[in-house]
Amino acid sequence: EVRERLARVAQRNAWKMQGSGAQFMSGRLLWGQNAEDDEGIVMSVRSLTRGSANGHILFALGGQGVNGLFSFDPETLSETRVVHGADHLYEDLALDRRHNMVVCSTLRRDGSSSIAVMNPDATGYADLTEGDSLDFNPSWVPGERREIVYASSGIARDAQGTPRSFAPTVIHRLDIDT
Repeated sequence: EVRERLARVAQRNAWKMQGSGAQFMSGRLLWGQNAEDDEGIVMSVRSLTRGSANGHILFALGGQGVNGLFSFDPETLSETRVVHGADHLYEDLALDRRHNMVVCSTLRRDGSSSIAVMNPDATGYADLTEGDSLDFNPSWVPGERREIVYASSGIARDAQGTPRSFAPTVIHRLDIDT
């Protein structure tokens, strides 16, 4: 479906690739992609977790500028796009049914990542961690409190801001409410 959607977008925008402005607007060719070569588009399942209802699945897809969060009902074979776009790359999804909340890690353009929580429909999104670190693999702590554990490693960068090394990974426990 992603390939078909991108082909429809390419057809709608074909006028941009014709005439005197073609060299300026040929973005796909600029990035080394043949306009007819949609088979080369790679999408991957970045993460999955159980959904809010029994049997349902919540999963994240990622690919060439097309990322998103989806839910799937195996009884009806219905897939719902919860949220999508280039800036929505979720990993390490984990749903806590007791609190009906999803915790995940989110990748940043600078190479860092943070931990975030949201409702299963992607509303109520909130970053829990920040900084120049890799925060990943969050998991809910069983119990009444809204607590998670996650791994974190600081990023060492050179003067140009390029990551050069990482600090040892540590495990943090975080009470979301306090």
